Amino acid sequence: LLIHGGGWRGGDKSGYGTRAIQPYLDELADTPHLARLDALDLRGNHIGDDGLAMIATALAGLHTLDLTANSLTVRSLPILHSLRARGIEVLAEPNLTRHAA
Repeated sequence: LLIHGGGWRGGDKSGYGTRAIQPYLDELADTPHLARLDALDLRGNHIGDDGLAMIATALAGLHTLDLTANSLTVRSLPILHSLRARGIEVLAEPNLTRHAA
């Protein structure tokens, strides 16, 4: 299953999209299905550092995680490194000059 910020991908509904995922991050983190995903594409959802921290522990089975355009800062670097150390290919562009308040 692929969750994508831009809409359904594939005729088999292998992807689900929403740009307004922020209010639902706690539900996403708590779903038992999240651990069974191969890839999670959250491009453009601007989940931020706190959102990444909220879902990071539930991403055990992922091979690929796309966090492009998610308003990540230097605060997310330890989580990004941890995910990569677990063998997850992480696509992200953290803003290393900006610190979250």
